[in-house]
Amino acid sequence: MSLGQETYRVRLPQPDERGRLQTGYLVFVISLVLLSVSAAAAQDRGAGPDSPSPMSAGPPAATEEQENLFWQSIMNSTNPAEYEAYLEQFPNGVFRVLAQIRLAALRGTVDDPHAAEARVSVSPAPDSRISADGDEQPQPGEMFRDCDECPEMVVMPGGRLALGRYEVTVGEYRAFASATDGGAGGGCFSIVQGDSWRNPGFRQTDRHPVTCVSWNDVQEYVSWLSRTTGGTYRLPTEEEWGRAAAGSPTGCRNRGIHGGTCPVGSYGANGVALSDMVGNLWEWTEDCWEGNCGRRVLRGGSWTSYVGFLRPGARIWDRAALRISSFGFRVAKTLD
Repeated sequence: MSLGQETYRVRLPQPDERGRLQTGYLVFVISLVLLSVSAAAAQDRGAGPDSPSPMSAGPPAATEEQENLFWQSIMNSTNPAEYEAYLEQFPNGVFRVLAQIRLAALRGTVDDPHAAEARVSVSPAPDSRISADGDEQPQPGEMFRDCDECPEMVVMPGGRLALGRYEVTVGEYRAFASATDGGAGGGCFSIVQGDSWRNPGFRQTDRHPVTCVSWNDVQEYVSWLSRTTGGTYRLPTEEEWGRAAAGSPTGCRNRGIHGGTCPVGSYGANGVALSDMVGNLWEWTEDCWEGNCGRRVLRGGSWTSYVGFLRPGARIWDRAALRISSFGFRVAKTLD
């Protein structure tokens, strides 16, 4: 055995002159960091005296790592100039739409940040919104449910994938179990004497994430969800999960052997409006571990994890049939 998503809603005051100076200094420091990283990368590639100079070759393209570093430095900011700096540096960045929403709210160009969140105030070009048959395409940041008992979904950058805003909850899983007269059985491995998803060994409500479900159990759930809604639900691939988890804050963790999980969304959201990507429960992904499909990859750490596992890059494996009280999942949906 192995070692084994709320959008910002508040309107805050505009920054004063001192705030703008601080922003200028922050942007200057971040620019130096980006230049240093680029220079180091060039040196690692073997750049020498005969290599073209950066000036002659033009500015290096910003990497995903640099963008994530920049976004993490401003994601909780109340200063519009910092979001302007992000949009200037990364005009097609992963967090572009969220930066535009927050910038509009901070400038006071929308009456209600809640409404801005729902509308996505700055729309992409019309040809990206309308498909060949004239249907409007889903936009990054949009949230939806396909049924009352379905998980709430968030459209990811690119518009072709949606991920669960939260880990699937006890209440959502209960709807599946009732509809199919099934669901995961017993045999859950729990350090607190639990025996099933209904009784994992600690107190839970319908807003807690469901645990004690195996990878095999999850396949039954997503199949039922697809049949019920007519959509294509599944587990996210490891690559999809990793991209969505970038910059995620640490959530429910270090609660001891008698602590248990936290209600979903207790620790806020990351830059693409997903909660609990780090902590609460290890999340099953679709992928096999190094080609062995009897073992499946889990990501993100859990309420029992040590600090070293509480990061977006953390990954472990376990058997597809195993049920553990620190394992759960969130769903993905392929969008047409």
